[in-house]
Amino acid sequence: MPVLALDLNGHVGSVRAARHATEEFFAELAAGAGPRFRVETRTDVLLVIAELVSNACRHAPGPCRLTVAPGDDGTIDVAVEDTGRELLAPASPPAGYGLVVVTGLSRGVHVIRLPQGKIVQATVVERRPGGRPGQWCGDTGPAYD
Repeated sequence: MPVLALDLNGHVGSVRAARHATEEFFAELAAGAGPRFRVETRTDVLLVIAELVSNACRHAPGPCRLTVAPGDDGTIDVAVEDTGRELLAPASPPAGYGLVVVTGLSRGVHVIRLPQGKIVQATVVERRPGGRPGQWCGDTGPAYD
């Protein structure tokens, strides 16, 4: 199964570049023998990517890496690796609702600690008309592996 891996510099334009590359990736999948996803699902993935890349650019110094991997089961794993050491926190007004959005569009948010930073991962499920999966992978916030 094809995978999109994109290195971003973490500066202005990273979110736009990530969204554009993902749109092209979906077009390539649809044009070839890859899976085809509903427009609503692709839109959900693009929003998840925008939120996760934006968070990486805002809260972590330096570059980040986006990975988009469709699964055989109709899922799409989105992961952003960054150099930030801070763990994620639930929303605090007036900002901070990006993770709530990501959680509502995915099976949940997982954070994997690395020696040099972390990976924030969310799995988007092919959306059926009228419904969205979504829940925190834990009782009080994102799950940490």
